[in-house]
Amino acid sequence: MKIAHVATSYPRDPDDPSGHFVRAEALADAWRGHDVHVVAPLPYARDPGVTAHPFFGEQLFAWPGAVARGGARPWRWLAAAPAVGRGALALAHVKPELVVSHWAVPCAWPMTLGCSGARRRVTSHGGDVRLLLGLPRAAREALVARLVERLSEWTFVARSLRASMLEGLRGALRAAVERVSTVRAPAVDVADAGEARAGGHIAIVGRLVRSKRVDLAIAAAREARVPLVVVGDGPEERSLRRLAAGAEVSFSGRLGRRDALACIRGARALVHPSELDAAPTAVLEARALGVPVVAADVGDVALWARTDPGISITRRDAGALAEALRALAAR
Repeated sequence: MKIAHVATSYPRDPDDPSGHFVRAEALADAWRGHDVHVVAPLPYARDPGVTAHPFFGEQLFAWPGAVARGGARPWRWLAAAPAVGRGALALAHVKPELVVSHWAVPCAWPMTLGCSGARRRVTSHGGDVRLLLGLPRAAREALVARLVERLSEWTFVARSLRASMLEGLRGALRAAVERVSTVRAPAVDVADAGEARAGGHIAIVGRLVRSKRVDLAIAAAREARVPLVVVGDGPEERSLRRLAAGAEVSFSGRLGRRDALACIRGARALVHPSELDAAPTAVLEARALGVPVVAADVGDVALWARTDPGISITRRDAGALAEALRALAAR
């Protein structure tokens, strides 16, 4: 089967930390023998069995995400329409039998409107659902109605995300989304992790944006007197560095995927106080590497903790996080 994966986040090379959950799905389809095509801003072009089709939207659709990049430089939003148009043209050229759109907007609507003969699947990772729920009800329902036309499956990476979407719909439209929707955590692959970066540190990994609450991780590490390694970059970096002055906190910047996974692998624990994630990849990667996680209740993390004793859920404040980190250090 000819399958096209459409995404605004996809690694440019194996060490690029962006969109590896999308790449993992594309590679899995290739390993199953499908003819796989990836339509993305600048997709890695050397994966066996995968044909890359760039639509050159990297001005907006790049690390640390469209919202952060567009917020920092509003003129970057002007790149959205031409990028989506080029993506739609690439899809028309591929003529896939199945389109897998990662993010309902813009990768399903409007990018796949010209794929009338193809089956369609959508995977929502969080930001697209928040965008839809932020629209006026009439606009939201009109857009979702277009999305579910000829849709074979709408996958949400977290139960909480699906529940939020359903709560924002009414009547027959809500029932239609219920019928085609399912929940599946994103695929992670940590086979390319480097050797453990030792040091007895606590790690926090991700974009340095306000919703990640890296400030709480810094305050907790200071109170618990444990070394913290912050992996990532973003608009909050300068203020976070000032906050960390005098504490045993090091900033690694944005690391390549191999080195970021090595930092997680060598950590005493991963701390994740984020207030916005649905199914945080860093938590899944830490657990795949056997590293304990201390997290606030966000998305489906508390649900995962019910069956995974390696995840500790605590309140989203510095004192509670520090207490949990001290308990880990005492083991």
